[in-house]
Amino acid sequence: MKLYISRPLPQTVLDRARQHFDMTYRTETTPMAEAECVAALEGYDVVLPTLRDMYRAEVFAAAKNLRCKLLANFGVGSNHIDVAAARVHGIEVTNTPGAVT
Repeated sequence: MKLYISRPLPQTVLDRARQHFDMTYRTETTPMAEAECVAALEGYDVVLPTLRDMYRAEVFAAAKNLRCKLLANFGVGSNHIDVAAARVHGIEVTNTPGAVT
């Protein structure tokens, strides 16, 4: 299963992800551009976005060969993801509700 992580994370996290997934991670800390979001949806089974990566309805509509089945959001909120649009396209969205408590 292919996993895409949109930000650098601690090395221990990356090492663990590599044990379970064919993992790629982005070294930039800037938000993903819309084209990057589309490419991630087309190229990976699971995408781990963060708060500033905007997955709007237009992003899902632009992904023509959708591979992604899960957006595993790294954060509590998910207001940067159009959850309804994701589900219409067969993508589940999760978050980490206890991350900051």
